[in-house]
Amino acid sequence: MRPTRFQQFTIDLITKAAHPAVKGAQTFGDAGFTDAPDFSGEVIQFASGATAYLHHPVTAPVGENYDQAEAPVEGEEAIEPVAFPDGFGQGGKIKVQDLEAWLLALYASSGSREIKSLNAWSQRDGGTPEHAGVTVTFHSEGIMHVAVAHLLRPGQSTDQQKWYGPSLEV
Repeated sequence: MRPTRFQQFTIDLITKAAHPAVKGAQTFGDAGFTDAPDFSGEVIQFASGATAYLHHPVTAPVGENYDQAEAPVEGEEAIEPVAFPDGFGQGGKIKVQDLEAWLLALYASSGSREIKSLNAWSQRDGGTPEHAGVTVTFHSEGIMHVAVAHLLRPGQSTDQQKWYGPSLEV
């Protein structure tokens, strides 16, 4: 799945999930965010006023040519759904670990037969909560990294936080 289609796929999943803690989501471009290295990602607005910035570094499949039409590759079945985390956004607080678990559940429960596997970064050997994200590997052998680049309190701007150094709770 190419970055542009993945952005829309992610926004559609967030919208469809209709979680009460989540107010909405936009692409970086639609949100007017131009500080990303490649401008691929989403801004999620939470009901509490907090904001998350998800950045998507991509590893294209060998031989991928973005000048040609995309040819999606599907497996026989979608991967097994994952339970959504209990307490996500409870009490108006967003925890980066809960956000990562919620994203993992979103992609796993999508029903997409293009997704081959998922990996939550903080759950890997040597993983840490402040390095949160999900790796989405596709049957095409393309890889999309969904990094929690920023997790901001209401009123906090991205220039007050380094890239990939999100707050642990907002």
